[in-house]
Amino acid sequence: MNIYFIFPLIFMLHELEETAFMPGWVAKVKANKNKRLAQTIPEISAKNFTLMVLEEYILLLIIMLFCWWTKNLYFYFAVILAYNLHILFHIGQAVIFKGYIPGLFLGIVSLGLASWLIWLAADYVSRGKVFAFMPLVVIIIVVNLISIHKWIHF
Repeated sequence: MNIYFIFPLIFMLHELEETAFMPGWVAKVKANKNKRLAQTIPEISAKNFTLMVLEEYILLLIIMLFCWWTKNLYFYFAVILAYNLHILFHIGQAVIFKGYIPGLFLGIVSLGLASWLIWLAADYVSRGKVFAFMPLVVIIIVVNLISIHKWIHF
């Protein structure tokens, strides 16, 4: 299977776990009065969280199709690296809060799978060109997250 089409499947592993466990986890954290953790979590309904995940997935599919159509592995690998950094952030959250964070388990699995994809194609891709796309990818992600959070809380 083409590398362009595999990553969205890997991405959804993590997102499905988040979607399934986030609402209950947030309610539990807020009920336990864990002020340190509860203050960092915005109020969001399961429906709105699912809509956010759907929007992110649609954006990823658009990026995937664009990269596949233009044969731009550099930009696509920058997206995969940014995703891996996102998963490392979740691992850091779990360590800091000393417990499970929704998306952690399948995030770790998807981190391994996404890293394997990168390793498989490493000989075909210039690391310098991939890292050159990282600032653009980070900007797209940050702008998207800010926009979607504003839209959801509108």
